[in-house]
Amino acid sequence: MNSSSRYFIKSVFWVLLATGAAKLFSATGGAKLLDMPESLLPLTFRQTLWLVGSIELAVALFLVLGRSERLKLVWITWLSGNFALYRIAILLMGVGKRCPCLGSLTQKLYISQAVAEHVLMGLVIYMLFGSLFFLIALRGQGRDVPVVPGNTADGMKPGPAPVNA
Repeated sequence: MNSSSRYFIKSVFWVLLATGAAKLFSATGGAKLLDMPESLLPLTFRQTLWLVGSIELAVALFLVLGRSERLKLVWITWLSGNFALYRIAILLMGVGKRCPCLGSLTQKLYISQAVAEHVLMGLVIYMLFGSLFFLIALRGQGRDVPVVPGNTADGMKPGPAPVNA
């Protein structure tokens, strides 16, 4: 892993740790909005926060424990792509209420919902295009073979020597 992609993956880890924890914290709140149906998903806002916060923390955990740089970048691309598609669907459908992604935490931090939305959209763009950039950079380089006993440099298990006839 080169230092740029390592830095990117670490930065996404911290982003997902913070936003995932904020979603789970917000899901425990008492706001009536949390029990209302979410606009695009067949869940309440509270259930959506629990689900998405848990997924973010699971991906963050993989970013720390996983061995494969490529797989880490694929998970970041998948998650940020879903966030982007959700936001595009909201815009195209003209849905009035969005998931309050940081919920009551924005009020406790004295941050307006509009500022929080812009910051979150910026993070989605950062994660999506950053992960795509590093995936393209890895393509064809033959890198990203997990180091495990018995693997050769090309990632293939050593087998019997070919028999020459």
